[in-house]
Amino acid sequence: MGRVLQKTLSRNDVGATGGHQAGILIPKSVVALHVFPALDREQKNPRAVLEGFDEEGKPWKLNYIYYNSRLFGGTRDEFRLTGISRFLKAGDARVGDGLQFEERGDGTYWLRIVQQGRDVQEAAHAEQTPVEKAPVSPPEAAPAADNGLSPEELEFLRHALEGTEWSIT
Repeated sequence: MGRVLQKTLSRNDVGATGGHQAGILIPKSVVALHVFPALDREQKNPRAVLEGFDEEGKPWKLNYIYYNSRLFGGTRDEFRLTGISRFLKAGDARVGDGLQFEERGDGTYWLRIVQQGRDVQEAAHAEQTPVEKAPVSPPEAAPAADNGLSPEELEFLRHALEGTEWSIT
């Protein structure tokens, strides 16, 4: 459907450090991809509510925030995604798993946790544990919108993400 942005989850992201953090840090190179909506940088701490759907069609509301107090006499200058902890816990996300955002073309996102490096015994146990799920039809997405990036710009941004915990396809 749309572009897929993926973050490899760290110990901080999944709450394994016991510390408190205000959501997942989003590097400015990711912001430049225009996967998330533009925020008014002249406003103090502008935010947008992002609506996503998991693979079962359940809606999730996330907050995309630009903490820009540096422009107003403070020290912060960073983008964060908050409200994601419930989704990560519900999906049993762990360090090293991927958190994916796929553009649906209608301003919403598919949200997925891509499990990585799970123990072989754990995977075998999961296969033996029956899980009944009622079929759910998620809301239909509109056709993918043009993101305004040329293939060259997108390739440049892919290279900018190399060496980070983020990737785009």
